[in-house]
Amino acid sequence: MIIQAGFDLQILVRPLVVQEGRVLPKLVVIALDADMQLDGIKVASDEFAGSLEPHYDASLDWMDLDWTRYFAIAHAKSGLTTTTTPSLRSCERPKH
Repeated sequence: MIIQAGFDLQILVRPLVVQEGRVLPKLVVIALDADMQLDGIKVASDEFAGSLEPHYDASLDWMDLDWTRYFAIAHAKSGLTTTTTPSLRSCERPKH
């Protein structure tokens, strides 16, 4: 199911990352509920350089932590890549 979800998420994210034939350096976060149903999609950064550290707040703050159980991070740093992370509730935000 996660493999299929990853493929489906790439299809959802592609219009945000690939525009007019150009691959844009965006960081996109996809929120999913417990049933792996789409909860929301947000562009966390228009200029993703490869490190998630400066984007933690923009990536996580908009999610409803009581509802969102999984999130995926998509970027096109080296091809369009999505990573699905389980158990958002156990995901600790870094201390600033």
